[in-house]
Amino acid sequence: MFKKIIYFIMAALILLGIAGDWTRVEAEEMAVGLSFIYDKSDKGYRIIGEFLDVSHSNDPQQSQISRSLIMEFEARSPAEALQQNLQLEKALYGTHNRVRFFTEKMAQYGIEPIQDFFFREFYLDQRPIMMVVKNEDPLLLFQAETGLSDQVGGYIYALSRLKEERSTLTTFVTTLDFAKDLYKEGKQPIMGVVEVKENKINFDEDVKEEEEKKPKKYVMDFEGLAVFKEDKLVGYLDGQEAIAYNLISDTVRQAYIAIPVSGGNISIYVMESKSQVNTEYLGEDVNINIKIKTRLAIAENMSDYNISENKELKKAEKDINHFMQTRIKEAIQKVQTEFKSDIFGFGDYFHKDYPKKWKTIKHKWDDEYFAKATINVTVENIIETEGHTRERVGERVYAE
Repeated sequence: MFKKIIYFIMAALILLGIAGDWTRVEAEEMAVGLSFIYDKSDKGYRIIGEFLDVSHSNDPQQSQISRSLIMEFEARSPAEALQQNLQLEKALYGTHNRVRFFTEKMAQYGIEPIQDFFFREFYLDQRPIMMVVKNEDPLLLFQAETGLSDQVGGYIYALSRLKEERSTLTTFVTTLDFAKDLYKEGKQPIMGVVEVKENKINFDEDVKEEEEKKPKKYVMDFEGLAVFKEDKLVGYLDGQEAIAYNLISDTVRQAYIAIPVSGGNISIYVMESKSQVNTEYLGEDVNINIKIKTRLAIAENMSDYNISENKELKKAEKDINHFMQTRIKEAIQKVQTEFKSDIFGFGDYFHKDYPKKWKTIKHKWDDEYFAKATINVTVENIIETEGHTRERVGERVYAE
């Protein structure tokens, strides 16, 4: 018993030593990376880093100032670019890295070598969000507005935490999420997207000339998804198609969606969403059956329907079901025909339903079986009104 206690104490001390900051470096001696852009170049790899300026971290008068510096490196490999460059005079610290951006050129070339680098280097981790930059000049990212945040990395990280379960127009994919899908049978990976656009404002004529002389302002647009086949970018889904992806993937928890119906739009608040998928194998044909069931509330009614009446409410419910069912099916068909990449994970369901058959067709799943599969979509929305008014603002409802 005594020996066991001694061994336990020794093991605990060893673990404490390993877990301790054995590579301790003062803040002023570290290059704290917040976000990185990965690009393909003629030399190999081009990496643009956003670093936190901590040169005044011990100065009480400037401790509230949070600045970032942009540096660019180029080499034959990512490791060589970040570790062997002769520009960065401080030790690279990657634990605070929030976002990894990939240019279209890099994503189309294939990012598996970079993924390998992410998982091998001890100073990197798998938590950062991964996104494809749609702009030809990725440096526009660092000219865009960042809300109430000081850096691009911090801005996107904060946005992802807030919108992770409340936005259906995109998906914030971490490095680990991407790796899981990349190496999982029956599921292809995706990434979020970002496009920097000019923030155009219509000014009054008396100030228009003066305002147009000022530097342009840019904003980031995150709507849509990047579709991958293995480690290569093959295309994009827009924001509405991303809604379909998120509903099928069962990742929607709370969201607002505007639905066009008779005479205008109805904005629905998704309180709960559940997706069920099963597959059928008939000869050489595959059927994929998808059932999506949601609990909704009416957040805004700008349509011809008087939803305070139960009959009208049922009609609106039917329109919403039809619209969502059609959009989901169209999104799947686009991925089937244009990309032939099973980002929805239907192959994983087929693998579970028909494990023996999967072994013989898995290498042909995306190009043949998924691409030619018959898709059946059923949407069942139940509109509940707790906590929301049924009538339009201004309408008077009289008791019968």
